[in-house]
Amino acid sequence: MAAALTTSTPTIPGSVTSIGQGAFSSCSLLASITIPRSVTSIGSGAFTGCGSLASVTISEGVTSIGSGAFTGCSSLASVAISGGVTSIGQGAFNRCGSLASVTISEGVTSIGSDAFTGCSSLASVTLSEGVTSIGQSAFSNCGSLAGITIPGSVTSIGQGAFSNYSSLASITISGGVIAIGSGAFAGCGSLASVTISEGVISIGSGAFNRCGSLASVTISKCVTSIGQGAFTRCSSLASV
Repeated sequence: MAAALTTSTPTIPGSVTSIGQGAFSSCSLLASITIPRSVTSIGSGAFTGCGSLASVTISEGVTSIGSGAFTGCSSLASVAISGGVTSIGQGAFNRCGSLASVTISEGVTSIGSDAFTGCSSLASVTLSEGVTSIGQSAFSNCGSLAGITIPGSVTSIGQGAFSNYSSLASITISGGVIAIGSGAFAGCGSLASVTISEGVISIGSGAFNRCGSLASVTISKCVTSIGQGAFTRCSSLASV
């Protein structure tokens, strides 16, 4: 009789300084990994499709997480992004369906497009001061998230960044944000109230399209443009 397949926990030695593109992709039995301090970069698709990977520890030495680095790691439940990381690449944690909480440290300045798209279990996101840009569709289709605070360091919220959040009920957009991208909060059916700070000068087309529970919006005097269809199909909107 063949031996049963078991999950594994390999050790990356301290001599390794980078994990290259696709290095561990589709290693279906890989259960957990600790990235040592010697590693400075995690390459594109490094752990893509590791369906059993449930735990990742990213040490302080890592400064960048590449595009699609953990895409499709369907068992990954939590990630703490260390203080050394400055950028999270496009689609880095795309379709990590078990990912329930994410803490993004103060070192991170940019969150790439589609970075957490399709993380359907994501219920808690902590964005630290230091993040300046949230990319296109960065947190779209994350149906479990109920509320989020955009820190004052953020200057731009990308197109569709928080779109199609069925549970998102409240949003606070801090003073650093200048532009709210097209469709940024489109399809957030539970969103009931929005406060847009005085720093915002433009609200993109369809930014709050299909937010059927949105009853009130406060728009500051600094806003100079409201895009086409910005609040289309907001059937509960009674006060602006």
